Amino acid sequence: MGISKKKGAVFFYCNANPKIGTGHFWRSYRIANELKKTGTKVYFLFGDISEKLTDTLEGKAIEFKKVLSSRSKVLISTIKTFQESRTMLVIDSDDTKFYSEEFQNDIKGSGIKLMLITINPNFYYLPD
Repeated sequence: MGISKKKGAVFFYCNANPKIGTGHFWRSYRIANELKKTGTKVYFLFGDISEKLTDTLEGKAIEFKKVLSSRSKVLISTIKTFQESRTMLVIDSDDTKFYSEEFQNDIKGSGIKLMLITINPNFYYLPD
């Protein structure tokens, strides 16, 4: 992954609750741990996640922040508050709002690289 060579920052967005389960979190968490080993800064953003999972992040010294909305403008402004350069947003979700062209263009237009993780083959994704 090119961003790790220059020690950028990767922001993960996922939710984990009784309705959707914790698979999105654990997949992102494993990727985040591997990136951390390369010196890449990793952060977690979420709207709904259990206290047990935030305790897991604290145990690995991974910063996290609850966001009040998953709208593109909110995610962009939240990421920019960390004042990191060379950022990537990794969204692990099957929520259709992330796969709209408008959402993806907003994120990419802000200068943030975007990666989406889903098991749904019918979602539209504008690759970087």
